[in-house]
This record gives sequence, structure tokens and C-alpha cells, in this order.
Amino acid sequence: MRIIAWRTGLLFSVVLLAAATFVPASAAGNARRPDGGYPEIAEILSKDKKVRSNATWQYWSTHDKLTKELAQVVHPDTGGKLDKELRGTACFLLAVIRTRNRKAIESLIAAIDESFQPAMTSEIAFSGIQDPSRALIAIGRPAVAPMLDELANTEDKQKTASLRRVLQVIEGVDCALIRVQAHINKEADPKKKARLKATLKYFEDRKVNMRASRPDLRRARLWAIGAGAALLAAAVVISLVMSRRRRRRASSQGK
Repeated sequence: MRIIAWRTGLLFSVVLLAAATFVPASAAGNARRPDGGYPEIAEILSKDKKVRSNATWQYWSTHDKLTKELAQVVHPDTGGKLDKELRGTACFLLAVIRTRNRKAIESLIAAIDESFQPAMTSEIAFSGIQDPSRALIAIGRPAVAPMLDELANTEDKQKTASLRRVLQVIEGVDCALIRVQAHINKEADPKKKARLKATLKYFEDRKVNMRASRPDLRRARLWAIGAGAALLAAAVVISLVMSRRRRRRASSQGK
């Protein structure tokens, strides 16, 4: 158990050290602890091994402050001028943490239509998660309620389409229908309810199209059985013909 705990701690330490490379310089410039003992990023970058180890341990034990800083990097309003590779790294780390922080999820939703370049560092391989949409998919169900809220609020057609695609990947069509209907039932604003009903209609159409494009399994099974029987019959006929020919050759040679 100690070995497992040590390996887990090491993994999170590597992830968090990777995070330190891209958090804004304003957060890294002050090594004081104004918020009751939580370490600043500068302490993770400290040359003092003890200071660095203590800071890394505290970041591992709680992701709250780190999550807020990553959310600032991802959000277009606060991190829009940063390098895309850095913002892609922030998306990856929020996905690895599996954040449930609503602000962080809302930051990913705000940037859902952006695509960041794949990022690699010596500490960690990013496994293709460098976009907000993929980070939301990795986070999974904790991201569903904020996405439904955004679907109720936004009139942006592109963002709506992106949110619907991500929601379908996370929940599947049937579960998405249930979740959207439940959100409609709780919504009082008629405009928001109308937007959600449009999303409900989208998933209903998706379900119909999926059924229409799905082959008739019973017919396919019957066809497979018929084809198998035909092949078996052909094999039997060929075997009988070959057997008859061998008997004829044997009788002709005997004469």
C-alpha cells in the first residue's frame, strides 16, 4: 500500500510541476501566502528542495487554487492572449484532475469552439487532450449541468452545435434526452425553455435517424442463416460429386 501511495503521489507531483510552466507570471511573482497557507507557484519553482516538496504536496492535497488558475488560463477573457500551447496544456490538466469546479467547467465551455495545438513536455504526454471539448468529455457527467445551462442561455449556433456534440458523447442520445427534458421541466424562463426544447428536438431527430440507419437485425440474421445453409448444401453436393468420381475411377481401374 505504501508503494502504491508513493507512486500516486509521484504521478500527481509530475502533473502539478507541469502546470507550473504555464500559469501566468502574475501568479508566479509572489511567494507569500496571503490565503491562509496555500503555496504560490513560485514555491513549486523554488531551488530549495524542501520548499518545493512541501508546495507540491499541498497542491496535490487540494486542487482548488490550481483549478482556479487553470480556469483563468483557459477562459477567453483572461487567457485569450496567452499562447495556444499553454492553454491546451491547461485543458489537459483540468481533464487529468477531473475537475468538478463549476467555474473551471464554465471556462472550458466558454472556449469550447477553440482548438489548441497539441502540447508535449518532458514531464508528460498529453494523449490528444488539448481542446476544451475533449477536456469536457474527459471530465464527463460533472460537466453536463453547466452545459445544459449554457444551452439554455446561448443563441450562438456554433456553440450550441458544439455543446450538443459533447453532450451526446458524454451521455449518449437516450440519456441526453432524459437530462434535457429534466432541465426543461425545471426551467421557468420561456426563452430558455424554447432553446432547450430545440436541443430536445435535435436529440429526438438523432434517435430517429440512428434507428433508420440501423439495419434490421432479424433480417440480417435470417440472411446469414440462409447463406450458411446454402454454403453447407453446396459443400455436401461437391463432396457427393467428388466421391462418385472417385468410385468411378476405382471401378474403371479394376476392370
